[in-house]
Amino acid sequence: MPYFLMIFAILLPLSAAITMPAAYRLAPQFLKRHYLPAVNLCCFICFAFLAAAECSAAKPHEISMSFPPGFDISFSSNTLTALFAALFSFFSFVSSLKISHGLDLSDDGGNVRFAISFLLFSDCLYLAALSGSILWMYVFWQISAIFLWTMTGKSQNYEDNLKADEMLSRLSAGASFMLAGIILAYMQYGTFYISSLAGESLSLAKALTFIPALLMPLMLMPGMTRFSIAGKPSFSGDFMLPAGMMAFAGLCLYAKIFCACFAAPETFHSIMEALSFIGAAAAMAEYCREYDIKKMSVYLIMAMMFLMLPAFSAGNNIGVSGGFMSLLSFLPIMIAIAVISGIREKNTLGRAGYAALAISLFSLAAMPPSGMFFSRLMILCGLAQNGSPAVFILYVLLYAASLFMAIHFLRNFNMARTSADGGQPQNHRQENKNAFAERMSFALAVLAVIMGIAVYYPSSYMVLSTAIHGVNLQ
Repeated sequence: MPYFLMIFAILLPLSAAITMPAAYRLAPQFLKRHYLPAVNLCCFICFAFLAAAECSAAKPHEISMSFPPGFDISFSSNTLTALFAALFSFFSFVSSLKISHGLDLSDDGGNVRFAISFLLFSDCLYLAALSGSILWMYVFWQISAIFLWTMTGKSQNYEDNLKADEMLSRLSAGASFMLAGIILAYMQYGTFYISSLAGESLSLAKALTFIPALLMPLMLMPGMTRFSIAGKPSFSGDFMLPAGMMAFAGLCLYAKIFCACFAAPETFHSIMEALSFIGAAAAMAEYCREYDIKKMSVYLIMAMMFLMLPAFSAGNNIGVSGGFMSLLSFLPIMIAIAVISGIREKNTLGRAGYAALAISLFSLAAMPPSGMFFSRLMILCGLAQNGSPAVFILYVLLYAASLFMAIHFLRNFNMARTSADGGQPQNHRQENKNAFAERMSFALAVLAVIMGIAVYYPSSYMVLSTAIHGVNLQ
């Protein structure tokens, strides 16, 4: 059964992308609108059951395809990689549901090409998460960057096309460093397979070559708020959803490489802790200088994502488990904030949308009983156990700053909403045109709270993943 789930979830987006042009010519309007999210929902269900099945599996389930010796394609499903694939597929499903609701995919060929690119983009990230070879992980990561670029489409605005080309060139440049590191590791150990490389030490220079590729999508996020989507201006910021998905995937692959594969030197982890604090502080500084709500939400998300990196350098089970838990808890909050802040007419925001934003922001600030509270607590315990007072104090200070950022963002959003409404009372607001986005965001915000109430089950999964696949931990 696990083999079937993995193969089906991998091949479904590919087959759906191939058959999509014919399906959109023959299918009724309702199916056209829901075809893309339905495919991603099926993938999420398969990966969710696969992740649950891996908890009791005696060994990982592997699938391989023969290529020239040493270059075989191998997909390995264990508790960690199945979790990442499930998270990616959930992100893909919710993003496609939101985009498909506002984008008429039957309108023209450009929108259909966007849907095909989105499916292939998602599938490449699934394959990168499940890849049992660091070489093929790079290949699928590079291909996903290409499909992220094709999702922008050919716009009539020259500047939009130029920005998209610059995004692809920077992502490809970062990936080239990763390829160099992979080749150097192959020259040292003679293999690309993660199962053979698990626990092997990697020098500081080689370890640092992986960082530009995995963190480049995160650093490029602020510039993607006004990207076109399918060749049309995206005033709602829908392109931020697939862009955020790739930035999130970069963090997950970073955890896979340096927590379940290579054992990097202590100097590397010290550099990554310093980089995470610098990145978070820089994002917070840019946030304070910004007045655009959409960009403010991106800088807020960036700061929180940078604060996850120290968890994977804690060097102990509780810290790394807290990092995995933070990835799981952060996902629904990130999507909810991105969707609500992308609403163009703030004056049409209803109570459900405002409640979703408030719950998401307080969850993001790690207020109990959200899942982020327990994950942040686990990270703090891991950093305290690591025995570095300076790192612990800096993390606490940035954690406190994130709380004030969340409150400040909610206040600014409310001011923007009032300004867009022209100061009119609530009963004079325009008809709510974003009810679907609000309900979806509210469901995601509630999910983040439920994750904290039922914290035993996800936290146990994270501890199990770390205990089985973590390397070089105390």
